Amino acid sequence: MCSLKTLLLGTACILVLAFAVSGCKKHNSQPPTGAWTAVGAMPHVNHYQAWGAIGGKVYIANSKFGLGDSSTSWAYDTLTHAWDSIAAFPVTGAIGMYGFALNAKLYVFASDFTRSYFYCYDPSANYWTAKSTIPDSEARPSPVTFILNGNIYVGMGFGGLMGHHDIGDLWMYDATSDSWSAKADFPSRSRDGSASFSWQNMGYIVNGGDDYHNYYSDRWQYNAISDSWSQAGSTPCSSNRAVATFTIGSKVYLMQQDEASNPIWEFDPSNGSYTSKNSLSDSVSALVFSTATAGYASRHDTLWRFYP
Repeated sequence: MCSLKTLLLGTACILVLAFAVSGCKKHNSQPPTGAWTAVGAMPHVNHYQAWGAIGGKVYIANSKFGLGDSSTSWAYDTLTHAWDSIAAFPVTGAIGMYGFALNAKLYVFASDFTRSYFYCYDPSANYWTAKSTIPDSEARPSPVTFILNGNIYVGMGFGGLMGHHDIGDLWMYDATSDSWSAKADFPSRSRDGSASFSWQNMGYIVNGGDDYHNYYSDRWQYNAISDSWSQAGSTPCSSNRAVATFTIGSKVYLMQQDEASNPIWEFDPSNGSYTSKNSLSDSVSALVFSTATAGYASRHDTLWRFYP
């Protein structure tokens, strides 16, 4: 027969073991993969926004353009899902905004109806600093953009706005010298509204249209080492629909932005293959971004998350 002391000690050990096992199970729970999950309400959805993921937060720059737009910019914490306002982006009325996370800072290229602007946001100081913009300073609201080897690339788009025209150029920004240098022009018709991304020191552009109302579903790549362009295949996305991209690990996700559905394709740059993924139905706003492990998209006033 066990003594009372032995019985109590045995019961305590069982309780501690049960608690430890229960805690381990909870700690090891994994988020759902391959599906979109609502993570909470958003403070506001603008027509045009720029973003960059820096140190566990996503910084989102807003510019008040149309009715209902907000001039408030935000920092989104991907762990707590909290939104905190940050210093307002200095340009009002921007009609195209593109963000780059570089050296723990957010760089934003933006255009209004007259010219282009380039600003840098320092999260540690909560302050925006004006930087030199592309030398022609021409308005180009929908350029191609990517980061390669620690440098920012911006090019193409349509310039002038009032009687716009083709711009087939490409420029590289060096953050150390705050200067731009011209690179190889795009060898085909200049593109407007193309989606763009970078992977293993190569810049890519997909889809888009030209100034003659032609629409494309092709893929081009830019080699920064040789400063050259080459056509690299096609995409399964409809040519006359806008496409947004986000990158998770070694895969790139193309989200076709339709009014009724938003088909998503996983692109593997290593072999050029596409795999269909679960879509986020209904309209999606201009805000589509990613961190190292997940993609995010706004649907009305709700933010949704995707784990591959």
